[in-house]
Amino acid sequence: LGTEASAEAAAAAAAESMTAAEAEQAATAEGLTLVRSSRSSTGFEGVCANSTGNGFAVSRKVDGRKQHIGCTATAEEGALLYARELGTEASAAAAAGAAGAAAESMTVAEAEQAAAAEGLTLVRSSRSRSGFEGVYAKSKGRGFNVARTLDGRTQYIGCTATSEEGALLYARKLGTEASAAAAAGAAGAAAESMTVAEAEQAAAAEGLTLVRSSRSSSGFEGVYAKSKGRGFNVARTLDGRTQYIGCTATSEEGALLYARKLGTEASA
Repeated sequence: LGTEASAEAAAAAAAESMTAAEAEQAATAEGLTLVRSSRSSTGFEGVCANSTGNGFAVSRKVDGRKQHIGCTATAEEGALLYARELGTEASAAAAAGAAGAAAESMTVAEAEQAAAAEGLTLVRSSRSRSGFEGVYAKSKGRGFNVARTLDGRTQYIGCTATSEEGALLYARKLGTEASAAAAAGAAGAAAESMTVAEAEQAAAAEGLTLVRSSRSSSGFEGVYAKSKGRGFNVARTLDGRTQYIGCTATSEEGALLYARKLGTEASA
């Protein structure tokens, strides 16, 4: 093929690229397991975006040396190529190992630091139970699904062990400018914040109870006015240590975020 023809062929192949769901299906059909990683900007172990911005390079380490496997148009195809290289047992073991590593997951502060290091912005949302836009607790089992709406359709991004890692994965998907814009938009929406009654209604709809406290200046347990600037920090004490939950524009939203973190029984 000539230069133009090869470019057209590559573009056509990329246009027919598989989605994450299709990659999962193909892997399952071959008895393989995709190795996800919330520590990777692509969401998959061994798959890295090319520095040129076009496509993905796939590699792994063998005996301490980097072994190039190939390149693909999408991260999902890269993950499938990586799993094929590992084989059935090794890909399953790698996925289990990655899941185990995710159990020792990053905190909000670590997620913020990772995002800042990559020039990204975590998109917080007091309207979301996870505290972050695009991050949703799984209906069954532990962990979180990460997705966004694109052209009216839900686009699945991946899954993570914690909401913080989900927020980082979401920001990576959006990119530098879009994540900053989304965060600014969310902050603007938060400015039109819910009242106490609305927070109570939202909590009741989710089977939660706002935890009031006459000893707190905010009127709610776990909700503290920021020492500088507007808004409130939300935190709780767990095993003698302060666990940061998030920040909100109003104390009411902070109380709702706190109740969501505690869950139905604990908040009651």
